[in-house]
Amino acid sequence: MLQAMRSGTKSPFMKAFLLFLAGGFAIWGIGDVSNGLFGSGDRAVKANTQTVTIYEAANEFELIRRSSLPNMNIGQALQIGLLDEVIGQLSRKAVFAAEADRLQLDVTRDMLRQAVSNEAAFQNEFGEFAEGRFLQILAQNGFTEETYLQRLRDSLITQQLVQTVAEGGTYAPGLSKALAQYQLEERTAQILRFDVLPDLVADPDTASLSAWYDENKSAYDAPALRDVQVLNMSLARAAEAVTLNEDDIKLAYDTRSEEFITQETRAVRQMVFATEEEAQAAAAKIEDVSQFNDVAAEALGWTESDVSLGDVRKTDLDIAFGEAVFAANSGEIVGPVQTAFGYNLGIVDAISEGGQQTLDDVRTIIEDALRTEAAIGQLFDNVNAVEDALGAGATLAEAAASIGASLDTISGISRSGRTIDGLAYEGPAAELTTDSAFLAEAWAIEIDETSVVVEASLDNYFVVRAISEAEPRERRLAEVETRALTDWKREQAIIAARLAAEAALAEGDVAFSETEESGKFQRSGAGLDEASARLIANAAFSQEIGEAQLVETGEAALIVKTANLFAADASAVADFTENLATSFNQLVQEDIGTALAIQLSDEHDLETYPEAVRQLLVAQGN
Repeated sequence: MLQAMRSGTKSPFMKAFLLFLAGGFAIWGIGDVSNGLFGSGDRAVKANTQTVTIYEAANEFELIRRSSLPNMNIGQALQIGLLDEVIGQLSRKAVFAAEADRLQLDVTRDMLRQAVSNEAAFQNEFGEFAEGRFLQILAQNGFTEETYLQRLRDSLITQQLVQTVAEGGTYAPGLSKALAQYQLEERTAQILRFDVLPDLVADPDTASLSAWYDENKSAYDAPALRDVQVLNMSLARAAEAVTLNEDDIKLAYDTRSEEFITQETRAVRQMVFATEEEAQAAAAKIEDVSQFNDVAAEALGWTESDVSLGDVRKTDLDIAFGEAVFAANSGEIVGPVQTAFGYNLGIVDAISEGGQQTLDDVRTIIEDALRTEAAIGQLFDNVNAVEDALGAGATLAEAAASIGASLDTISGISRSGRTIDGLAYEGPAAELTTDSAFLAEAWAIEIDETSVVVEASLDNYFVVRAISEAEPRERRLAEVETRALTDWKREQAIIAARLAAEAALAEGDVAFSETEESGKFQRSGAGLDEASARLIANAAFSQEIGEAQLVETGEAALIVKTANLFAADASAVADFTENLATSFNQLVQEDIGTALAIQLSDEHDLETYPEAVRQLLVAQGN
């Protein structure tokens, strides 16, 4: 349970997404605690009176997927466990919100303002809050001020609850300093390199290669291999067969026309002042729009990037400021307008009119949607037709013909989906040879037996028939001579490099008389411009000054002689110690927070319904 509670933020994609949202606060996830015994209605998460609907959970899933995993579709994101991460995050928020309600905790406007102002991501190079950067970051991540501040409010509630319990849970400062000194210690080395050069090795005579092969032939044994026929029914294949009707395309456009309205955007610059008087004084200095940035630099110390909001929609801005900006003409000064962050002055540099996109503008979008919709129906019709045909006694070829499909033959495939030489399969239906469900089924059935219809992955089904099987066997040299010759020459090149290195090592310091000392490097290899930096660093730090040892990388034999040792820089140690202490203390608080979340999930009867969200997402993806 503890690991499940932690998992909501341990994955890389969740960390990336929450990076700017979390700021200096602790936002952790909570794993699936209960699937519930009864129907969820439209609930995805419930903790006492706190609920998250399946639609809110699906929106959260999509927000994270699009911002952190843009190259994955819904099905792929589901397969890697993103939904579990989202449900964990939302569950954690729900149980803490329920506890906050019980304790009557609240977050004031001043607390929100202070938290936003203290967030480094929103500050300029002078450490001052820059609303321009704030709005840019929100826009880049698909948030409005309102949605971000609500998330920040949830984070502050969590902070109040967790820090109260976790107060005093810290690591000993001395441990962090000792680790920093150890990690940042530096050394230099002298390095002799003897490259592995198979191309310089002469071909062996037949007897030598044959003798070598006899000693190593088990590495070339052929595994058990099967030839199979497969009927591959995928959404992609079904989509290829779809023919679209122009009338249907026009009808879809008319039905979805509201989706294709482009919102008006405006290129906006702004500056924000603490008082209306300061804003009025700055406005008075702007006699020409070209002076806007100069006044911002003089009055606030803002740079050009601080001032520019870029192209924004009305909904991207504070409500009052947005109304004023979108009522102004191009080149017109706007404000001062009071917002949550002060008094805003703005200027509209350019206006991009919104409007209705034509059918030609969005034809590709509509055609893709129609083709996918038709393909989904066709795919499941095909699956049902094949199941019926096989159930009625049809052969696999007859079942394929009943839906107008052809069979693919996969020849010489091993249990692991590899060829006889251990390489990735590249023939027909190659994508199936990497699917564990397909491989399991292809090897579970008997020869001449046909499987049932099996779901390989989201929107992909197959039926497989085993044609023949070859038993594992030894292979003759003639079958693998080219591969064996390559391996023999590489082995000889490795031996030659090692012997040359051992000879140099035996010479002692003489061998290094013309070798330059490297630059300083750390235990991690940082500072070495070498592909094998970590191996070199491990050797240099494992021996005394003046000692040398042989290191083999596969591409070269190296002699690494440790030259000098340098204590870590004091200022670097201080900075690293602080970072380590912060990380260690955060881990302590995470564990305490996790334990608290587990307790609260029981007290507030946490229930989660991930399958309801999964069904909604699959429907959206289709």
